[in-house]
Amino acid sequence: MRSASRSQRIVLLPASRQKLFAGVERLADSIRPTLGPNARTVVVEAVRNLSPVEILDDGGTIARRIVSLGDRDENMGAMLLRESLWQMHERVGDGAATAAVIFQAIVRASGRLLAAGIHAEHLRPQLERAAQTAAAALRAQARPLNGQEEIRDCALAICHDEEMADLLGEILYITGGDGHVNVLESRRRSLEREYFDGSYWTGSWISATMITDIAKREAVHDDPAIFISDLDLRQADEILPLMETTLAAGKKSLFMLVEQVSGAALAALLSNHQSGVLPCLAVTAGAIYSELPYLHEDLARLTGARPFLKAAGESPSAVTAADLGHARRAWATRSDFGVVAGGGDPHALRQHIRTLRKSLRAAETEESANLQRKRLAKLLGGAATLHVGAATDAEKESRLGMARRTVRALHAAMREGVAPGGGSGLARCALGLRGAGQGDDETLGAAVMADALEEPLRVIAANAGFEPAPILGQVQTAPEGNGFDARAAAIVDMRRAGIVDPVAVLETAVMTAAHAAALLLTTEVLVHPPGLENDVWSRKRPRLSGN
Repeated sequence: MRSASRSQRIVLLPASRQKLFAGVERLADSIRPTLGPNARTVVVEAVRNLSPVEILDDGGTIARRIVSLGDRDENMGAMLLRESLWQMHERVGDGAATAAVIFQAIVRASGRLLAAGIHAEHLRPQLERAAQTAAAALRAQARPLNGQEEIRDCALAICHDEEMADLLGEILYITGGDGHVNVLESRRRSLEREYFDGSYWTGSWISATMITDIAKREAVHDDPAIFISDLDLRQADEILPLMETTLAAGKKSLFMLVEQVSGAALAALLSNHQSGVLPCLAVTAGAIYSELPYLHEDLARLTGARPFLKAAGESPSAVTAADLGHARRAWATRSDFGVVAGGGDPHALRQHIRTLRKSLRAAETEESANLQRKRLAKLLGGAATLHVGAATDAEKESRLGMARRTVRALHAAMREGVAPGGGSGLARCALGLRGAGQGDDETLGAAVMADALEEPLRVIAANAGFEPAPILGQVQTAPEGNGFDARAAAIVDMRRAGIVDPVAVLETAVMTAAHAAALLLTTEVLVHPPGLENDVWSRKRPRLSGN
C-alpha cells in the first residue's frame, strides 16, 4: 500500500484548466437529461436506507447527491458547479438544470477562445455584462400570473405533477404571492390542503384542562382580552392582578401568550377557568428563540396589545386595560394557536405590512425572505398547509422536496412575473445579444452568452427526441411569445399553452451560470493539501461514471 504524500501537490496550466473543465463536463452531463417535460431520470445509490436507489429528475438534488469524483483535479471543477447549483436551488427552488446547461455551454465556448489566445481576464467582464443584458431582456418579457388557471399551469411546468399543480394553483390563488404555504408529510397516499382562518403560529396550550371542544381537542374563546409576554409566571400574585384587570375591562375570557405558567400561578388560572369566573387560554409559542420578538411584535400589531417582556423587567401585576389587546376569536390546539379578526389599529397594521413587504423585496437570502413571507401571511390572514403523501417512503420524500421547490418558485413567479418557458424566453434574449451592436471588445462575450442562452432549448428538443437546430430556427423566427412545446411537438403560443417559467428563476439561472463560469475561467492553479496520492483517492472515493 502506498504511503501518503508529505507535500502539497500543485497543478498548473494547461493541465489545471483541462481538469477543471473535465469535472464540469461530468457533472453537467449528469444533469442535462433532466431538462424539459420529456426529461429522463438519474438513478443515484441512496445515502439513507429508505430504498436501494433514488430516482431523481431535479438538477439541484442530483448535484447535491454527487459528493465527489474519482479524480481530485476534476472534482474541484465539479464541486464549484455543484455549490452554485445548490445555492440557486435553495434560493428559488427551480432552474438548477437550466443553470447547469448554460454554465456548461459558456465553459465549452470560452475554452475554445482561451485556446485561441484570448485572455481570460478580458473575457470575464464581457460575460458578466452580457449576462446583465440578458437579465434585463428577461425582465422585459415578464408578464404577471392572472388567475388560478395560470398559477396552476406555472406549477405544472415546474413539478410535472397534475395533482400537485391543481392544489398549489388553488392554494396560491387564495393565499396570494405573500401567503405562507406550509408543506408537511401526510400519512395518507394522496395530497390534501388545509386553510387557516385568521393568523396562526406554532405552539400549544399550557394545559389540556383548557380544552373547550373535547372531540376536536381544541380550545376556542370568543371576544377574549389578549395578553402578550415572554414571562415565566409561577406565583399567584403574578397572575391574579391580570385576571382582575380583565374582568374590570368587561371581558369574559382571557388569552395569554407566555413562556410558561406553573405552580401556584397555574393553579389560580385553572381554578378560575374551571369555576367559570374567568375562562382562560394560556399558550406557549413553538417558534425558535430568535423569532420570538417578531411573533410578539406581529401579534401586538394585530390585536393592539402591549407586550410585557423580561428584558424590560415587566410584570403582569402592572397591567392596565389599555395594555390588553382584543380579537373576535382566539384558539389553540396541541400544535398551533391563533387569533381571528384582531382589534389592533388598522392604520398602524397597514404601515407595518408595508415595512415587511419592503424587507421581503430587499431580502438577500432565502431564509430571510421566507421569514418575512411567513410574517406577512400571518398578518394578512392568508396561510395554508399542503399535506403530501405517497405510496412509499422514498416517493413521499421526493414528492415533499418537489412540493417545497414548486412553492418557492411560484412565490417568485407571483412577485416578478413569468416569461415564455421551454427555453424560448432565453433564446429570445440570445437574439437580442446578437443584435445589440456591441463594440469589438464586447463581441466575443456576447456571442458566447448568446450561444449559451440557446442551449436549454437545444437540450429540451434533444431530450424529446428532436434535432435541435431546426427547432431553434423555428422558435427564433416565430412571433414573440411563441416557443416549442416538446410534448405536442409544435410551435405554440407558450402562455396560452401554459408553458411559462418564473422570470426570477430564469434570471437567477443566467446570473449564477455566468458568475460561476467566469470564476472558473480565471482559475489557473490547483493546490491539493498533503494527503493520499491521486490514484489512492480514486480507489477510496465514490466514482461518477461518464457518458
